Amino acid sequence: MPKFTLYIQATLENLENFRPLGDDYEWSFKVKCTSCGEDHDGFITFNAETEDDIPNSRGKANLVMKCKQCKALGNANIVKGTVKPYSKSGQLQPFVTIESRGISITDWQPTHGQTFSAENPDSGTKFEEIEFEEEERDWVGYDEKGHAPVSVMGLSWEIKNK
Repeated sequence: MPKFTLYIQATLENLENFRPLGDDYEWSFKVKCTSCGEDHDGFITFNAETEDDIPNSRGKANLVMKCKQCKALGNANIVKGTVKPYSKSGQLQPFVTIESRGISITDWQPTHGQTFSAENPDSGTKFEEIEFEEEERDWVGYDEKGHAPVSVMGLSWEIKNK
C-alpha cells in the first residue's frame, strides 16, 4: 500500500513538542481517487481511533470511502506510531504517515476545530488550545508563568508519497 507522509515546518518561539491534541485528533485531508483520478470535493476528516469495516474484506480502516465518479472503494489508515511532535523550528519534519489503498492524500487542512498542543521548555507551561483559523498559519500567545511570548509562525506543509 502506498504511504503518504505529511511534513510540516514552522517557526516556534519558546515552544517545543508541537503536536495534535489527543489520539482522537481529527485529521482533515484532501484525497484523489487512484482509479479515475477524480479529486474528492472538500476535505475528508478521520482519526486514528475510529475503524470501519472495509466492504468485501476482513480488514478495517480509519477511513473507508467510495469515489463519487467511478464508485471505486478507497481506504486509509494513520500508521500507528508515526505521529511525531514537531520541535525543530524552521526545519521540515515528518508529522504523520497515512497508508492508503485506492486513494492518494493530496493536501492537509489544520483548521476547523482541530487543536494542537505544545510546551514552553523553560517554564514547563503547556498550551493545549492552539488553533488556526481559516487561511491563518500563525498562532501567538503569552506564557504567564515564564513571562515570555510564545508562538507558532508560518506553518507550512507538504505531503510526500513514500
